[in-house]
Amino acid sequence: MPDMTLPAGVMTPRAARAFVSAWLASWGLDYLRDRAELATSELVTNAVEHAGGDVGVRIDVEDDEVRIAVTDPDDSPVPVAGGAAETATGGRGLHIVDAMTDRWGTERLGADGKTTWCALHVDRSGP
Repeated sequence: MPDMTLPAGVMTPRAARAFVSAWLASWGLDYLRDRAELATSELVTNAVEHAGGDVGVRIDVEDDEVRIAVTDPDDSPVPVAGGAAETATGGRGLHIVDAMTDRWGTERLGADGKTTWCALHVDRSGP
């Protein structure tokens, strides 16, 4: 499982997107790139904005699924897709993740923080 740790900052989402994109290309899964990059960007942005500290990004592919996991050092609050006001400039990230991926969730790591992950179905049927 390829993984990397990034310091929290304004460039962290970009670096995480590039990491995910490179691995998808190496696995011949470029068709998932747009959805995976958008979901990664939202998960990493949430970790940077709300948790502080280093952000871990992991990507894994199994037979029928790509899983992207973002770990941060804050164990609370567990992220939930909230209701953003129509005029709000934020608060829609997890709604985007939900719309762009096949499933997502959060795992508490106790004192080590939490991991928020998403999964994308891999179509191996070919042309």
